[in-house]
Amino acid sequence: MSIIIYHNNLKILTQNKFTPEDGGDIKYYQNIGARLIMSGLKQNNNLQKQIKHYEDFVKLIQEQKIYKIKPEDQDNYVCCVLALWKLGIYDPDDATSPIYVSPKRKSSQRKGLLQKEERN
Repeated sequence: MSIIIYHNNLKILTQNKFTPEDGGDIKYYQNIGARLIMSGLKQNNNLQKQIKHYEDFVKLIQEQKIYKIKPEDQDNYVCCVLALWKLGIYDPDDATSPIYVSPKRKSSQRKGLLQKEERN
């Protein structure tokens, strides 16, 4: 499984595979969004204000050419997308969202075929 964040729903901005270091699942990335949301709440920013800020930043970055995006802006963009996902604004199953969670690969059939070929 991996999580993919898109720029303008066309180009992949970042793709991260779930690894044992991050718990091997989707919760690690949801927690990144949750931490950003909690940080905003601690600074007395209500959810509506945070959502508007995250959506404005996402729009700003999507209007830029992908090669002109600074690395720190790319990181902030990813965090905003993850926060909006955690808040239910973005849905990985919705084609218009800039986030996609790929399903697990079923490589067992392929491995079985390769093992059969090796034995022959």
